[in-house]
Amino acid sequence: MVTFTKKLCVVQDLSTKNLIGVGEPRRGVVVYQDGPMEGIQANKPISQELWHRRVGRPSSQALSKVFSDILINTHSKYKDSVCDVCLRAKQARIPFPVSKSKASQCFDLIHCDI
Repeated sequence: MVTFTKKLCVVQDLSTKNLIGVGEPRRGVVVYQDGPMEGIQANKPISQELWHRRVGRPSSQALSKVFSDILINTHSKYKDSVCDVCLRAKQARIPFPVSKSKASQCFDLIHCDI
């Protein structure tokens, strides 16, 4: 959780409310004050599948190029698995039949999906 006052910017852990850091605004930028970094835990996702869902479902090749420094390839099953949402998004629809109805004026013929 980040709290801004006129003189400080306080960063706290959302669940434990432990203080992570304090900063002061200087010329429009908050400058972090050095302090104890004990008890701070940074959790980074290690799953390619999780990042695939978070950033718009790119291919595994594109994902590994962009996030090569943070992905840990412990989940090799991701490369072999097929994303259900990706499959449904790539399905083509059957084309509509050619209509023989012609309108001579606006709103003579109205198409609607019921």
